[in-house]
Amino acid sequence: MSEMSIFNALYQGPSNRFACGALTAIAHMPGEMYNPLWLYGPSGVGKTAMLNATADAPRDHPSRPLILHIQAERLVHDMIRAIQRDCTEDFQARILSFQVILVDHADCLSGMEVTQRSIANCCWRPSTRAPR
Repeated sequence: MSEMSIFNALYQGPSNRFACGALTAIAHMPGEMYNPLWLYGPSGVGKTAMLNATADAPRDHPSRPLILHIQAERLVHDMIRAIQRDCTEDFQARILSFQVILVDHADCLSGMEVTQRSIANCCWRPSTRAPR
Protein backbone atom coordinates (compact mmCIF):
# COMPACT_ATOMS: atom_id res chain seq x y z
CA MET A 1 0.00 0.00 0.00
CA SER A 2 1.44 3.40 -0.91
CA GLU A 3 2.15 6.10 1.65
CA MET A 4 -0.70 8.32 0.49
CA SER A 5 -3.26 5.51 0.44
CA ILE A 6 -2.31 4.67 4.04
CA PHE A 7 -2.96 8.27 5.09
CA ASN A 8 -6.10 8.54 2.97
CA ALA A 9 -7.48 5.47 4.76
CA LEU A 10 -7.19 7.21 8.13
CA TYR A 11 -10.25 9.06 9.35
CA GLN A 12 -9.54 12.77 9.62
CA GLY A 13 -11.82 14.85 11.79
CA PRO A 14 -11.63 17.92 13.99
CA SER A 15 -9.95 16.01 16.82
CA ASN A 16 -7.05 14.60 14.79
CA ARG A 17 -6.63 16.98 11.84
CA PHE A 18 -3.43 18.54 13.22
CA ALA A 19 -1.98 15.13 14.10
CA CYS A 20 -2.68 13.82 10.58
CA GLY A 21 -1.00 16.89 9.09
CA ALA A 22 2.06 16.44 11.32
CA LEU A 23 2.28 12.75 10.47
CA THR A 24 2.00 13.45 6.75
CA ALA A 25 4.84 16.00 7.08
CA ILE A 26 6.97 13.38 8.84
CA ALA A 27 6.29 10.88 6.06
CA HIS A 28 7.33 13.40 3.38
CA MET A 29 10.32 14.88 5.26
CA PRO A 30 11.48 12.27 7.80
CA GLY A 31 13.42 13.69 10.71
CA GLU A 32 12.94 17.33 9.73
CA MET A 33 9.69 18.27 11.46
CA TYR A 34 7.85 17.25 14.64
CA ASN A 35 10.75 15.17 15.87
CA PRO A 36 10.23 13.64 18.31
CA LEU A 37 6.49 13.36 17.88
CA TRP A 38 4.33 12.60 20.91
CA LEU A 39 0.69 11.69 20.44
CA TYR A 40 -1.66 11.56 23.36
CA GLY A 41 -5.40 11.54 23.76
CA PRO A 42 -8.28 9.31 24.77
CA SER A 43 -8.28 5.62 23.99
CA GLY A 44 -9.70 4.52 20.67
CA VAL A 45 -9.13 7.67 18.60
CA GLY A 46 -6.56 6.07 16.29
CA LYS A 47 -3.23 7.30 17.66
CA THR A 48 -1.50 3.94 17.22
CA ALA A 49 -2.92 3.46 13.72
CA MET A 50 -1.66 6.90 12.70
CA LEU A 51 1.81 6.24 14.15
CA ASN A 52 1.97 2.84 12.44
CA ALA A 53 1.10 4.45 9.10
CA THR A 54 3.77 7.08 9.68
CA ALA A 55 6.40 4.51 10.68
CA ASP A 56 5.69 2.51 7.51
CA ALA A 57 5.52 5.43 5.06
CA PRO A 58 9.22 6.49 4.97
CA ARG A 59 10.31 3.01 3.90
CA ASP A 60 9.88 4.25 0.33
CA HIS A 61 11.74 7.50 1.06
CA PRO A 62 15.08 7.74 -0.80
CA SER A 63 17.07 8.27 2.42
CA ARG A 64 15.50 5.22 4.16
CA PRO A 65 15.56 6.89 7.60
CA LEU A 66 16.00 4.92 10.81
CA ILE A 67 12.71 5.06 12.71
CA LEU A 68 12.13 4.50 16.41
CA HIS A 69 8.48 3.77 17.16
CA ILE A 70 8.30 3.19 20.89
CA GLN A 71 5.73 3.05 23.67
CA ALA A 72 6.20 5.87 26.20
CA GLU A 73 6.29 3.34 29.05
CA ARG A 74 9.18 1.52 27.40
CA LEU A 75 11.04 4.77 26.79
CA VAL A 76 10.66 5.72 30.48
CA HIS A 77 11.74 2.24 31.58
CA ASP A 78 14.84 2.37 29.36
CA MET A 79 15.70 5.86 30.61
CA ILE A 80 15.39 4.80 34.26
CA ARG A 81 17.64 1.79 33.63
CA ALA A 82 20.21 4.08 31.98
CA ILE A 83 20.13 6.39 35.01
CA GLN A 84 20.50 3.45 37.39
CA ARG A 85 23.46 2.10 35.40
CA ASP A 86 25.02 5.56 34.96
CA CYS A 87 24.93 5.29 31.18
CA THR A 88 22.59 8.11 30.22
CA GLU A 89 24.94 9.35 27.48
CA ASP A 90 24.77 5.93 25.79
CA PHE A 91 20.98 5.96 26.11
CA GLN A 92 20.75 9.41 24.57
CA ALA A 93 23.15 8.45 21.76
CA ARG A 94 21.01 5.38 20.99
CA ILE A 95 17.81 7.44 20.88
CA LEU A 96 19.39 10.16 18.75
CA SER A 97 20.76 7.59 16.28
CA PHE A 98 17.23 7.46 14.84
CA GLN A 99 16.18 10.12 12.35
CA VAL A 100 12.49 9.77 13.26
CA ILE A 101 11.26 9.26 16.83
CA LEU A 102 7.58 8.36 17.31
CA VAL A 103 6.36 7.97 20.90
CA ASP A 104 3.05 6.16 21.37
CA HIS A 105 0.78 6.14 24.43
CA ALA A 106 2.30 9.32 25.85
CA ASP A 107 -0.90 9.73 27.87
CA CYS A 108 0.66 7.42 30.49
CA LEU A 109 2.96 10.37 31.31
CA SER A 110 0.06 12.65 32.21
CA GLY A 111 0.88 14.58 35.38
CA MET A 112 4.55 13.53 35.27
CA GLU A 113 6.05 16.85 34.17
CA VAL A 114 9.59 16.11 35.39
CA THR A 115 9.61 12.79 33.52
CA GLN A 116 8.20 14.43 30.40
CA ARG A 117 10.87 17.14 30.52
CA SER A 118 13.66 14.60 31.08
CA ILE A 119 12.60 12.51 28.11
CA ALA A 120 12.10 15.56 25.90
CA ASN A 121 15.58 16.84 26.76
CA CYS A 122 17.01 13.45 25.86
CA CYS A 123 15.15 13.13 22.55
CA TRP A 124 15.63 16.61 21.11
CA ARG A 125 18.69 17.27 19.04
CA PRO A 126 20.45 20.57 19.82
CA SER A 127 19.48 21.96 16.40
CA THR A 128 15.79 21.28 17.07
CA ARG A 129 15.68 22.02 20.79
CA ALA A 130 12.60 24.01 21.67
CA PRO A 131 13.21 27.48 23.08
CA ARG A 132 12.95 27.71 26.85
